[in-house]
Amino acid sequence: MSGAADHEPPIASVPAPAEIVHRAIAAAYHFYGAKRYGEASELCARILRGSPDQFDALYLQGLMCYRAGDHSAAAVLVERACHARPEVLRFDHLVGLLKQRGEAGWLVLHETRLNEFRRSLKISAYVVSYPKCGRTWVRMMIGKYLLGDRPGDPLEIFDLTKAEPGIPTIEFTHDDYPQLKPFDRLFPDKSIYQGKRVVLLVRDPRDVLVSYYFQYTRRGAKERANDAQFDGTISDFIRQDIGALKSIVAFYNIWVCNRTVPKSFHLLRYEALHHEPANELRTLIDFLGLPDFGASARDDAIKFAKFENMRRLEETGALRNNRLRPTVAGDPEAFKVRRGIVGGYRNYLGADDIDYVEDHIARELDPFYRWYR
Repeated sequence: MSGAADHEPPIASVPAPAEIVHRAIAAAYHFYGAKRYGEASELCARILRGSPDQFDALYLQGLMCYRAGDHSAAAVLVERACHARPEVLRFDHLVGLLKQRGEAGWLVLHETRLNEFRRSLKISAYVVSYPKCGRTWVRMMIGKYLLGDRPGDPLEIFDLTKAEPGIPTIEFTHDDYPQLKPFDRLFPDKSIYQGKRVVLLVRDPRDVLVSYYFQYTRRGAKERANDAQFDGTISDFIRQDIGALKSIVAFYNIWVCNRTVPKSFHLLRYEALHHEPANELRTLIDFLGLPDFGASARDDAIKFAKFENMRRLEETGALRNNRLRPTVAGDPEAFKVRRGIVGGYRNYLGADDIDYVEDHIARELDPFYRWYR
């Protein structure tokens, strides 16, 4: 077991102190991630001799049994782990996406569930959105606000907040990736957000629809949705079942039904952020539980995240971050920061398309979103 001696604590066949078990678990995860499965398995076995119901050791050992070909033992071990910590069963929200992509094997499903569960334990607050609702814009503002004049990547909010003592760890997420699967397969259960603060970032579905069409066709989204054969016009796209109008409306409606699930919930509208950025950013910072660095820090963040600067950063690749990089040189519609305006859908949708979209919104979108009806 080369290299294991530096990580293995002396675990006997009796319950060990919690700190020793914690260090052993961390080492087991390290070995598993490094594909050193034999060392990880031996560590888990030693943990389980002293703590037979230890969740992480049971779950990891189950994954390694599966890799070794013992599928029956794997299922038993993972079931025991889920009995020890039943809350892990909530974290199957990506099953639909994995099935859509043809990646729903036993090992992938159970690894994904474990990874999502473990990551959530580190997170205090989420900013949830459908794509093209202004997530990169908000991420840039928050990142610049936290960094101030210090070097760093303002888009990596999770890493920034995780590294700062006393600051809540924040994650930006598209939730169950509703844009990559048919609208009737969206995951309706949001219990993974219990005990968390949740910001729901929304935008006029008509603008989202147009902007996401370009992401779908020019930034690789249709390939990630296992829909690479799509080659239609924007008129074709808005009527399809994957990623389009029906998905946006369904996602918004699911969150209305679940807005009491988190510990606290805040609705942030793209349009309001455009009209009153100072007030909306102050409210957002307050809700997230971030320190008050003052009005000048907020103003600097707003200025840094202006469309023109974000577009320049994307054109030049200054951040060296794949989140902000055009996919087709010279094509303005292939930029992540594409137009950034309110009501721009009118320049892309014909009268029949607008009638179709507005009729669906009027019939299906929950009245909670009164601004868009």
